[in-house]
Amino acid sequence: MLTSILHTIFYLLPVFFIWTEIYHFLNKTRIYRNFNFIIINRYDYFFYLTRFVYFIYLIVGLFSSNWQIFLSIILLHSLKFPIIYFIPRFINIYEVICGLISIVLLSVLGFSLL
Repeated sequence: MLTSILHTIFYLLPVFFIWTEIYHFLNKTRIYRNFNFIIINRYDYFFYLTRFVYFIYLIVGLFSSNWQIFLSIILLHSLKFPIIYFIPRFINIYEVICGLISIVLLSVLGFSLL
């Protein structure tokens, strides 16, 4: 009983993470600013909390049966650092592509429950 509830919750969490990717895409200029110069609203706090849970979720997901999807999301987000270093002018294009691919992969995870 408890394992089926945890399994359901585990595969429903991608809905929140899809929201995180969309919120990040729409508000990235405000999110990347220094905290001293902006007023943080409650959606930003929820975004940061969800982003932290997203990080933990990806690590835990590596031990699930869909580990390939979780590994591909981690590798996709890890490519950001070499791109910033070697080709900084492509970072905006990369963030759009990374967000869209992450939404697609998270949707696949969410629909794998069905």
